[in-house]
Amino acid sequence: MLEKRPINNSSSSSMYSPKKLIFGLVLVSAFSFTLGYQIASDGYSFNRAASILPFQNADANEKRLDLDRFWRVLSLIDENYLRQEGVNDKDLIDGAIGGMVESLGDPYSYYLSTDETTSFQDGLDGKYEGVGVQLGYKNDQLVIIAPLDGGPAKTAGIQAGDIIGAVDGTSIENMNFGEVVSRIRGEQGTTVVLTIARRNTEGKADIFDVSIVRDEIDAPNMLLNWEEGNIAYVNLLRFGTGIDKEWGLLEREMIDKNVAGVVIDVRDNPGGFLDGAVTIASSFTDKGLIVGERYADGTVDEFNSKSEGALQGVPIVIVMNESSASASEILAGALRQRANATIVGVKSFGKNTVQKAYSLDAGSSVHVTVANWVLPNGEIIPDDGLTPDIEVKADTATKEDEQKIRALEVVKNEQ
Repeated sequence: MLEKRPINNSSSSSMYSPKKLIFGLVLVSAFSFTLGYQIASDGYSFNRAASILPFQNADANEKRLDLDRFWRVLSLIDENYLRQEGVNDKDLIDGAIGGMVESLGDPYSYYLSTDETTSFQDGLDGKYEGVGVQLGYKNDQLVIIAPLDGGPAKTAGIQAGDIIGAVDGTSIENMNFGEVVSRIRGEQGTTVVLTIARRNTEGKADIFDVSIVRDEIDAPNMLLNWEEGNIAYVNLLRFGTGIDKEWGLLEREMIDKNVAGVVIDVRDNPGGFLDGAVTIASSFTDKGLIVGERYADGTVDEFNSKSEGALQGVPIVIVMNESSASASEILAGALRQRANATIVGVKSFGKNTVQKAYSLDAGSSVHVTVANWVLPNGEIIPDDGLTPDIEVKADTATKEDEQKIRALEVVKNEQ
């Protein structure tokens, strides 16, 4: 039976920035995971006697929430449900909390069970067993934001923009995000079948199954290639654990080689730790604002460049597409406004809110939208994404990377 103990509503201050967008925690550094995450701690437990829970609104007027119905339903299940052997009190509580958060109607506010929280963190660390995709909700549909290069999903033919309808033959319509992720992930060597809807050249949807053999995923944050004319081409794949160190090594190499221009490719980059975006932007700017978090009461927390940028004045071009989200959009917007960067490609994803992640008991967590991202000029990233300075659509009919080619032309002309 469920143990019911007094509720403890104390919480620590915020320490930290695709659930519906696993792109993305803000860690102890006080920089958020960009989906925009901040982490706090909020231990809790339950007590039937504590059926009246006080809440405070923005005007400090006390509200009282009657939890009698909750305990009544729980008791009815405990005392009367036929198949007691299948009842798990933890699952009942997880379901109740998840339903409460989902009732907000916000795709970026969600509850994660202990296992789901562990999987979420593993994804940030870049090491897990699965198929190698970044997921997000677009127009209430679960879409592939990006398959990881070299990963099982991409090898099997999964593409950015694919819509997932079912996992192993089971529709995901009534599943929460964590359930879908748990079904897709699994042990290395096992197979999962995704039912995919993909728009064809006639604008209609082709529906088909894709079998993917799960494997160990170890996703890097970035790759550096040198192009003709001493141009550094950085494929920024994600903003995960260790990105500050990786960028520091790349920055040192660019300085040592007297780089003439930089192209940062954030296509299909779903985001990650905000700290990484601030670190990279700091390399190209003088001291000042990189991004802010604007809360409901109008207050703004500012995240400033960390130092005088060692690469200030170096021409820079950003390549983005419709799957560039969150931290990618923050980096692109900040560099355009602070370092005169040119953005090439198509409109970005449009992830403009900050989520605060609260750690609950037994390793579970709840993620709640608390603020909007604000660029240096005060602009909030539009819901339909950032507009590029030079629009270049990807041409799937050719093997040429038109967006990359145009970006290299632009950066060379700016030298």
